[in-house]
Amino acid sequence: MQAAVLLLACAVGPLAACSDGGPGSPEGSVASVTISPDTLRLLVGTEGRLGATMRDSIGTTIRGPSVFWSSADTTVATIDQDGLVRGVRVGAARISANVAGRSDLADVLVRSAGAAAVTVDPPAASVLVGGTTQLAATVRDADGVVMTDRPVVWSSENSAVATVSQQGVVTGVNPGTTNIVASREGKTGSSAVTVARIPVAQVVVSPAQTEVKINKTVKLTATTLDAQGKVLTGRQVTWTSSNTARATVDQNGIVTGRFVGVVTITATSEGVSRTATVTVKT
Repeated sequence: MQAAVLLLACAVGPLAACSDGGPGSPEGSVASVTISPDTLRLLVGTEGRLGATMRDSIGTTIRGPSVFWSSADTTVATIDQDGLVRGVRVGAARISANVAGRSDLADVLVRSAGAAAVTVDPPAASVLVGGTTQLAATVRDADGVVMTDRPVVWSSENSAVATVSQQGVVTGVNPGTTNIVASREGKTGSSAVTVARIPVAQVVVSPAQTEVKINKTVKLTATTLDAQGKVLTGRQVTWTSSNTARATVDQNGIVTGRFVGVVTITATSEGVSRTATVTVKT
């Protein structure tokens, strides 16, 4: 009879009176509320969801009363009673979850969907004519967060000095300086690129040894080369004679015999020199 009365009481009485308080049961009193995640990042106009976990005094997850959600700044982010958050404008908003006098807080950070700044690294670079150098562009939103899904458009302010590919590879064309620009959504960043001549590494004089008669001439030629032995055109060469009383040389490399003897003729370009030996005869 007592068992029958107890079963009847459980059937018609409050459910909490007959619970064993096991995991997931709705009967235990709420001792704590935890929001997950504790920080939510959104773009303006996008949505995300927060969840709340309730536990009793011994840390067991329970099903409690409905959660009351609220936003401290609804101009930045709103939240409905299902935990769905919507980003309204750039900024930060504190979200709270309240259940039976217990609460927890989470931060919602809303950033712009558009690019706010573009920077180019390095901000200044140098490259030789015909050489290349790599630039990198970084796009950030209004919060300074890097936007990895925003490719930039590359351009050169003076393509006669340097060109740039859409992968940020700069090629030197002619000596000078130009800005290489990276653009995204009206925002730009730039790098000042200086293009320099390939330096002369070697001068070759031909012939290296020759003869000339008094009052006659002989033609010498000078070839300028880079470090890899490639001919460099358009480089100025200065000619000099070690003894102008014996032989003179003009700036075209033409040697004129003046007096019997041996003279050294030197060709110099960009600080690099090479000589030829000229014997003056009667």
